[in-house]
Amino acid sequence: MVKESAFRLFCMQKWFEHKDEIYAWTGKALTEYDDRYYYTKHRWLLKRMFKDEQKGNQQETSNS
Repeated sequence: MVKESAFRLFCMQKWFEHKDEIYAWTGKALTEYDDRYYYTKHRWLLKRMFKDEQKGNQQETSNS
Protein backbone atom coordinates (compact mmCIF):
# COMPACT_ATOMS: atom_id res chain seq x y z
CA MET A 1 0.00 0.00 0.00
CA VAL A 2 1.33 3.43 -0.98
CA LYS A 3 1.64 5.99 1.80
CA GLU A 4 0.10 9.35 0.96
CA SER A 5 2.55 12.21 1.37
CA ALA A 6 1.54 15.45 3.08
CA PHE A 7 1.96 17.26 -0.24
CA ARG A 8 -0.26 14.78 -2.10
CA LEU A 9 -2.96 15.12 0.54
CA PHE A 10 -2.68 18.91 0.33
CA CYS A 11 -3.09 18.78 -3.47
CA MET A 12 -6.12 16.52 -3.19
CA GLN A 13 -7.68 18.92 -0.67
CA LYS A 14 -7.09 21.89 -2.99
CA TRP A 15 -8.53 19.94 -5.94
CA PHE A 16 -11.76 19.28 -4.02
CA GLU A 17 -11.92 22.91 -2.90
CA HIS A 18 -11.48 23.94 -6.55
CA LYS A 19 -14.29 21.62 -7.66
CA ASP A 20 -16.56 23.05 -4.95
CA GLU A 21 -15.75 26.60 -6.06
CA ILE A 22 -16.58 25.80 -9.68
CA TYR A 23 -19.87 24.25 -8.59
CA ALA A 24 -20.69 27.30 -6.45
CA TRP A 25 -19.97 29.65 -9.37
CA THR A 26 -21.67 27.73 -12.15
CA GLY A 27 -24.09 25.38 -10.43
CA LYS A 28 -22.63 22.57 -12.55
CA ALA A 29 -20.26 19.75 -11.70
CA LEU A 30 -16.76 20.09 -13.10
CA THR A 31 -16.38 17.62 -15.99
CA GLU A 32 -14.05 19.47 -18.37
CA TYR A 33 -10.84 18.28 -16.71
CA ASP A 34 -9.58 16.05 -13.93
CA ASP A 35 -7.21 16.28 -10.98
CA ARG A 36 -4.15 15.41 -13.10
CA TYR A 37 -4.78 18.31 -15.44
CA TYR A 38 -5.40 20.63 -12.46
CA TYR A 39 -2.12 19.56 -10.85
CA THR A 40 -0.19 19.95 -14.12
CA LYS A 41 -1.54 23.46 -14.68
CA HIS A 42 -1.13 24.63 -11.08
CA ARG A 43 1.81 22.62 -9.71
CA TRP A 44 4.00 25.66 -9.01
CA LEU A 45 1.19 27.48 -7.22
CA LEU A 46 0.34 24.35 -5.23
CA LYS A 47 3.98 23.86 -4.27
CA ARG A 48 4.31 27.46 -3.09
CA MET A 49 1.02 27.31 -1.17
CA PHE A 50 2.09 24.06 0.50
CA LYS A 51 5.46 25.50 1.53
CA ASP A 52 3.80 28.66 2.86
CA GLU A 53 1.33 26.60 4.87
CA GLN A 54 4.13 24.43 6.27
CA LYS A 55 6.10 27.54 7.19
CA GLY A 56 3.05 29.02 8.91
CA ASN A 57 2.46 25.82 10.88
CA GLN A 58 6.09 25.77 12.06
CA GLN A 59 5.86 29.40 13.22
CA GLU A 60 2.66 28.71 15.15
CA THR A 61 4.20 25.78 16.99
CA SER A 62 7.37 27.69 17.82
CA ASN A 63 5.34 30.64 19.17
CA SER A 64 3.35 28.39 21.52
